[in-house]
Amino acid sequence: MRQAREAHVDILAPKAFEASAKYHAEAFKAARSGAKDRASQAAKAGLETLSQANNRADAARSIMRAVLETRARAEAQDAAHLFRDAFGKTDAAMRDAAALLEEGQEEKARAQRPILVKRYSELELRALKVGMAEAARRAVARAKDAGAKKYAPKTFNQAREELRLVTSVLEADRTQTQKADAHARQTIWLARRAEAITNSVKMFRSEDYSLEDVVLWHQAHLSDA
Repeated sequence: MRQAREAHVDILAPKAFEASAKYHAEAFKAARSGAKDRASQAAKAGLETLSQANNRADAARSIMRAVLETRARAEAQDAAHLFRDAFGKTDAAMRDAAALLEEGQEEKARAQRPILVKRYSELELRALKVGMAEAARRAVARAKDAGAKKYAPKTFNQAREELRLVTSVLEADRTQTQKADAHARQTIWLARRAEAITNSVKMFRSEDYSLEDVVLWHQAHLSDA
């Protein structure tokens, strides 16, 4: 499922991917309750459905190539995080177009391509205008709003220090854009990491995890990596 998401199968074959996700959830729930046979059956069905999703995504990928290329450029400019709502809505429109392909309505799906290219292009341009420095400021602000100052203070303070360096570099010499961009990218990485840590800490506390539970959770994720 993780590999499929990384390959954008959830966008390119949304119906088949959703069906596979339901089987995955069913398998996980059955496994946790000790129903091994039911878990195995659900996992097998999920893998079969996911294989179908991958095949459908491959077909959609060739038809939606221009859209995907434009989306990738917008992502490279951090548009997905800068304009999360707008990017999410455009992705939803992309899923709708891909769903038409799954239903065999290729002509209707093709008609959506120029519209989607335009929307992703506009997001790319907006992100370029915002620039890396503003992106860094927004990333730190999002982490702060999430509670990172309280739950991930070390990482959050590192992000704020990198943001300070972005500002000081630009104030000293506005031509040092590469150096400022390097600090900005590090700021964004640290801010997102602080936000992720915060979300994990909140989850552990809400579920009343013990320290052993936390270690086991991390070991399970490391073994899956």
